[in-house]
Amino acid sequence: MSIIEQFCNIIKNNLYLLNQKCHFSNDISDVVDGFIYKNFTKSELENCIDKDKEIILSFIFNTDGISISDKSNITIWPIYLAINEIPKSTRFCINNMIIAGITIGDKKPNFEIFMEPIVNELKKLEMGIIYDQQTKIKCFTLFGVYDKPARADILNIINSTGYSSCLKCLQVGSNDESINGGSRRVFPFDTKNPTGPKRDNVSYFEHVEEAEEYDRSVHGIKGRCILRHLKYYHPMENTCIDYMHSILLGVVKTFFKYWFDGDIRKPYSLKKYMQVIDTRL
Repeated sequence: MSIIEQFCNIIKNNLYLLNQKCHFSNDISDVVDGFIYKNFTKSELENCIDKDKEIILSFIFNTDGISISDKSNITIWPIYLAINEIPKSTRFCINNMIIAGITIGDKKPNFEIFMEPIVNELKKLEMGIIYDQQTKIKCFTLFGVYDKPARADILNIINSTGYSSCLKCLQVGSNDESINGGSRRVFPFDTKNPTGPKRDNVSYFEHVEEAEEYDRSVHGIKGRCILRHLKYYHPMENTCIDYMHSILLGVVKTFFKYWFDGDIRKPYSLKKYMQVIDTRL
């Protein structure tokens, strides 16, 4: 079933979307409260010919590779789309998710080829479809969520182990010894410039052009993004940070190693309080 057919089926099951009115809040509790979403909605509403007959919606885009088993090299790469305007409680229910594409193989897919028909359908949704013979619905891909390896492929940037691999800033980074031996790429906090130097859309496109001209990565950018043809998808700005791996399986996991697996003589060790912690949990 095509993306557009799945999209229409979801609209049928969520008819309240046809009567939705934009309401902005200063409290950020969801993606629709952020400045990127607000700016996108404002821009599209200003371009509406008939606001009573045009509905503006948006997608969040996700993909990742899934191994069939530990003993197999075969991986499945599905691409999902979710509609941001559906409430969080039901947004990611299976009936409200669009499976835009699936590829299976013993290595990563060629995303430039794999994504071409998907991007073409997404561009049609940006132009709008007529629903129920009277309402025009437009849907724009606004955000992307990926883990770091998938992010590198989709955005056409170097992997997180390389220099200048930070998604949001232009720091080169440095090597640091890991507690498990070896080294890792880190981006030390700079007290003189704690928020930068930031990546922005202007510098991003300059680096893309330079990378393609000289056929090498420039500040971590290898070339154009696969999703470059979509109107509102800006690779650096609209791609979310990999919270699961960076925070939960990164920072939090490291803290737990120090607290519970480290030397009990260290002042940060919590080994002697294990029973108390277990009881409280």
